[in-house]
Amino acid sequence: MKTIDMVLKFMGYGMHPSKCRIRVYDEPVHTVVIASDLGSGSGTSVTNAAEDIASKVCSVYDINPQRMTWVEHYPRRGEYPDTFDLVEFTILPRTQWQGGKVVSSPSWSPLTKKKVAAMIGEAP
Repeated sequence: MKTIDMVLKFMGYGMHPSKCRIRVYDEPVHTVVIASDLGSGSGTSVTNAAEDIASKVCSVYDINPQRMTWVEHYPRRGEYPDTFDLVEFTILPRTQWQGGKVVSSPSWSPLTKKKVAAMIGEAP
């Protein structure tokens, strides 16, 4: 069930104002977060700021990072189709949370749109 659908503003690299779309789905087993890149002019990409965005989302929306499934999304642009990636993070121990960072060391693996739809119970 989708509980949040909003544009998140964050400070990207070089303190550059940046933004992305965040959708949060509370599912029985986990919370699925889809971070969508908004394209050129939106600042630091969701790929380059994954740790910072995920940490901010966990903090602002009180999401347990151990229950979170993070999906990175690049919407269709011209001839290029939508792309989705599962992003897995190392969850930092609370004693290492500094400056709001709760996750680190992201790693990406591709997902199909069909798999994302199955994760959230609807078309992404």
